[in-house]
Amino acid sequence: MFPEYYIVLASWLQSLGMPDSMIRLAVTVTLWLGVFVIAGAVYWLFASPIKKVVHYFTRKTPTKWDEYIISDGVIKGFSLMVIAFMFMKLLPAASLYMSISWASVLMKTLKSLFVVSVLIFVLRMSDTVYKASEKQGMEIHVLIVLRNFIKILATVIAVIVILSIVLSRNVAYILSGLGAMAAILSLVFKDTILDLVAGVKLSIDKSLVKGDWVEVPKLGVSGTVIDVAISAVKVRGWDNAVTSVPPYALFSGGFHNYEYMKRSGGRRIKRSFNIDVNSVRYLTVEEQSRFVGQDWVKGVDLNREQVNLSLFRRYLERKLIESSGFRDDMINMVRELQPGSDGIPVEIYLFTSNTDWKDYEHTQADILDEIIASVHLFSLRLYQRPSGTDLRPA
Repeated sequence: MFPEYYIVLASWLQSLGMPDSMIRLAVTVTLWLGVFVIAGAVYWLFASPIKKVVHYFTRKTPTKWDEYIISDGVIKGFSLMVIAFMFMKLLPAASLYMSISWASVLMKTLKSLFVVSVLIFVLRMSDTVYKASEKQGMEIHVLIVLRNFIKILATVIAVIVILSIVLSRNVAYILSGLGAMAAILSLVFKDTILDLVAGVKLSIDKSLVKGDWVEVPKLGVSGTVIDVAISAVKVRGWDNAVTSVPPYALFSGGFHNYEYMKRSGGRRIKRSFNIDVNSVRYLTVEEQSRFVGQDWVKGVDLNREQVNLSLFRRYLERKLIESSGFRDDMINMVRELQPGSDGIPVEIYLFTSNTDWKDYEHTQADILDEIIASVHLFSLRLYQRPSGTDLRPA
């Protein structure tokens, strides 16, 4: 197109008596302005008429996928790719009077810009597909990995292609040079590589997803996961501060995921208290008479002496475990642990259906309050180290 236009324009300017130097300048400026005008027209077509037509047809289809995928960002990215392709094909023809070296630089630049435009389009398309899947309520664990992998792979390929264009070398030559640097890069970016591998494994195993309540004891992090990426996992703490945790730290150091506990519908309460050994004894029949008629003593012979600690354990099991709010299909018990210098440890081990943090803490506190308030009914004493008001003059 441009050579014919150049001949016609140059002949017409020459007929007007314009010098050759001015003819060359006028033709070059005209051709460059023409390329940019065409590019501007193409951008406007994609930004307004074509976008409206595409959205009109996507709204007519029965599925929502095309509306999500063919978004404004994808259309804009495609238009940039088209414009970059036009520049790569038309601008060299409009640069007739450039030297060979400058023409080579221009061509390399235009090819590199086209590669960058393709990369932008691929990145936007991957983000759009991920968001569309999320809106459709699909399982997005694998899609997160696929999106991040496509981004990294596309970026690496684009860099290699641009290097081959700038250096005027074959892609295989660039790859052979990168292979020689792989050993050095693996040492320099060891942590990054480990994080990438760990992030992929965490996402594939579905052991960590957005919205999970996690706790990382090694790093002192506890909160809700707001983003899972290959390079970092962002956790919003209970103080609303956001912490970026390297995936390898989660994979190697371990973490607690309370989401599975929520799904099970039962959260464990495991608390122990110490009973003074000297307070454990047999209760007389008269002392046991105050328990007659209560529900928890069914099956207990109160006409003979019973050990107060045994009765207290039975009282806790019947009083707490059989009450509403606890899971009957899970392990619930009150047990004694190995006696020590601090007395006899008695452990409450049960599962409550209150998995919410606040309700769980209230339930746990109510149980401990019940224990402290009722232990004296069985002539038992809780063990605690003497301090404060315990140290009084005789």
